[in-house]
Amino acid sequence: MLKKLLFLIALIIAANSCTRDDLCSEATQKTSKLVIAFKNFNNPLEDRTVSNLTIISDLGEVTVVDNESIDSVNVPLNTGADLTSFRFIKYSDDEELINPDTISFNYQRVDEYINRACSFKTVFFDLNAAVVSEDNNNNWIRSVEIINDTIENEDEAHITIYH
Repeated sequence: MLKKLLFLIALIIAANSCTRDDLCSEATQKTSKLVIAFKNFNNPLEDRTVSNLTIISDLGEVTVVDNESIDSVNVPLNTGADLTSFRFIKYSDDEELINPDTISFNYQRVDEYINRACSFKTVFFDLNAAVVSEDNNNNWIRSVEIINDTIENEDEAHITIYH
């Protein structure tokens, strides 16, 4: 009985010793992802869904999106380097024809201290994007427009891809 009481007291003390500062809240803004919107090249004000899209990051060949139909996407940038590239692979409806385009993103970065529990977040700025041209001029991505060159949050699109 005494052991159970001591265990219960120790458990209560341990639970109460965690202060709010020791836990990183889900609401705390951490390193933001790059928000990409897809638009119609012929009508730039119109959102345009990309069908059968796969996005692969150069960060260890990580698949960010796998054969989805989307009109916007959030992708992670490399927090340890000033360059990240993604392959945007568009499959035809029969999944036979493949059209991969590569976009390279260059940026500067700074680490900002959040608090003891959450540590640091990376803010990206001076964002630039370049579509790697194909030899046969068969890019499905027609152009890329930088809307906001500083990535501090995921509230709005940072770039627009026209296709």
